[in-house]
Amino acid sequence: MFPEYFYDLTTAMFLDGYENVFMDRNQFALKAAPKDLGTDVLVALSDLRKVWAPYMTVEEDEKGATIRYDGKTVRLAPDSNVMDVDGEKIEMPFAVRLVDGDIWVPAGNVMKLAFSKLVMCTKDGTLNIDPMRWPRKNTLVLISNADSVPVVDTYFSTINVAMRGKDRGELYEAFWSDEIDKVIPYSLYIPTTYNPDIPSKMIMVIHGGGKGEQFIYTLCNNKIQFYAEKYNYILLLPNAGPKGGSYGCPVPTRQNILGNEPKPGYDPKNPMGLSEEKMHENHIEERCVMHALELTLNKYNIDKSHIFLMGNSMGAIGTFYLPTIHQGLFRALSPSGGCPDLEYFDVEPLKGLPIRMVGGTEDYHGFDHIEYGYNQLIKKGHKACELIRVGGGQHPDAWTYVLEETFEFFERF
Repeated sequence: MFPEYFYDLTTAMFLDGYENVFMDRNQFALKAAPKDLGTDVLVALSDLRKVWAPYMTVEEDEKGATIRYDGKTVRLAPDSNVMDVDGEKIEMPFAVRLVDGDIWVPAGNVMKLAFSKLVMCTKDGTLNIDPMRWPRKNTLVLISNADSVPVVDTYFSTINVAMRGKDRGELYEAFWSDEIDKVIPYSLYIPTTYNPDIPSKMIMVIHGGGKGEQFIYTLCNNKIQFYAEKYNYILLLPNAGPKGGSYGCPVPTRQNILGNEPKPGYDPKNPMGLSEEKMHENHIEERCVMHALELTLNKYNIDKSHIFLMGNSMGAIGTFYLPTIHQGLFRALSPSGGCPDLEYFDVEPLKGLPIRMVGGTEDYHGFDHIEYGYNQLIKKGHKACELIRVGGGQHPDAWTYVLEETFEFFERF
């Protein structure tokens, strides 16, 4: 388990007969669809664990299962409606079942009675939704880590549209990572003009080190979707998973390297002398975003000669680094709000790759570091680069001021 992740679950919604769970807005495929219990749903215990992983662990044996989560230990047995919670017997209205050799549990009751989670259901009067926004008859069970109702009626309208098979506009997906034992979300924007018979250009937008991928939409006030629709680009916004890896880049930013410069004779692939374990750990972020890319390439007809990459802050570091280890994959780059210290970074694999750097004059890390990176590119013979100076631009959002120009830059290649 890692100290922090770029995504942690707030609310899960299970619906009887529907094979995906909504983890906040993102859909994650379950092993099997939940089964209706009237005022709860029966969920495969292996699915329940994945939704709350890595914090929840489950051990199954011939007599039942032990759940460890939130500092508590719970013992369950098939055909019994009694849980043992830290030695206390708690009775549920529904029994645990064994279905085709798998343990299934009444999800709402387990999470509420054993772990004190907020649980609401459309069939017991605890979750009342405007029928105009939620016309479905499925039993819906909402389980939340929040202390109060975490969603509003408009959220259910969005979920209802997604369940109807929405395939254009914003799509919210997720996949399971065995490596970090966690569900990883990612977002897509599919233009309404997308034609599966015609290859589409795509931009992968990687997020910074503060928040995850959905913050990108908020930062630009949804302008990136507007321009993706206008210029007919698919957008992929992957999530990096655990925090602290800079997408695997072994070279820090200049502000983090000053006073801690690599020693003479350093390894260009590991100038800071990181341990093998730390190098492997840092690359988990790279593997997370590249797996989201792989899933997208498998699902959509993408023009593989027109995949572009952009990112801000830590995302800028990844925008410099990923093309050096996935050479030939990206057509052009637009890093903003930062860069690795290019004095110690091997730019040779980037030669000939168009790069449009963006920096805000009021970047709190210092515009001078961005300008220094640009000058290093020029000094090292990279001629296909430019620096866009955004007057008044701050570290998080300078890139949003020139977003349409970035699309026009990609259009040139």
